[in-house]
Parts: sequence; C-alpha cells; structure tokens
Amino acid sequence: MASLNKNEDISSVYLDKTVESGKEYSYYLTAEDDSKLQSLPSNMGYFKVKSDITEGLKLKKRVYTDKVILSWSIKTDKQVERIVIYRSIGEEAMRLYSNTIEDSFTDQKLNPEKTYKYTIKAIYTDGSSSVMSNTVTVKM
Repeated sequence: MASLNKNEDISSVYLDKTVESGKEYSYYLTAEDDSKLQSLPSNMGYFKVKSDITEGLKLKKRVYTDKVILSWSIKTDKQVERIVIYRSIGEEAMRLYSNTIEDSFTDQKLNPEKTYKYTIKAIYTDGSSSVMSNTVTVKM
C-alpha cells in the first residue's frame, strides 16, 4: 500500500508503475490524519490494463514551401478505422483538425511565419483508440 508523507504536498493522482498488460486491478483510498486516525475505505475502483499497451504510433513530417505532408507508422494488432489529426498554431492548444483513412495527410492551409504542431491518434474498428503520437513541429 502506498502512503503519502505528511510533509509532502497531497496529490490527487497515483501512478501504479507495476501494472502488467491485460491484467485487472482494484484500488481503494483511505485518509489518515496527523494522529494516525484512518477513514473508512472508499468504494473500490476496478481497472483493466489494455493488452495493446505496447502499441506504437510514430508521426513523421515532410515540409515544403507551401505544404506539410504528415505520414505515420502504426504498430498494433488492431484494425484501424481512421486516423484523427490534431493541430495547433503558435501557442494555442491542440484542436481536432481532420480525419483520414489514408496513410498520409497533406496540410495546405498554412500561413508564412507561423509555427504549427501536429499529433495524431488511431481509432480502431472496435471503438477504442490509440494513445496520442509524438508531436511534430513545423515552422513556415
């Protein structure tokens, strides 16, 4: 059981680095005050680690004077339905930009002197999705 040091900041996040792919886990929380009194346990939370935790999604770019061509490689046993493309301009947050069923995507909606960032994720035919890919940056 993990415990928090009372001298540390209390965190609302716990990361279990010992999980294994395909296994189910259950967790509950208790609180302890300075006098070592403990609360009743919280409701149990149940989680299953996806079996495709080792999947890989690698995004690449080719930059031209008037366009950017994004391409990717996917390492997964699942059937890909589509690729979802996210883009940001400058310091903006990433936003949904486009979808494709192709192996690459060409973006021609670019302005000079702007910086663009892209990331993608795969949507599978079973309704699940991959983790987000690496982010690529393009300066026009």
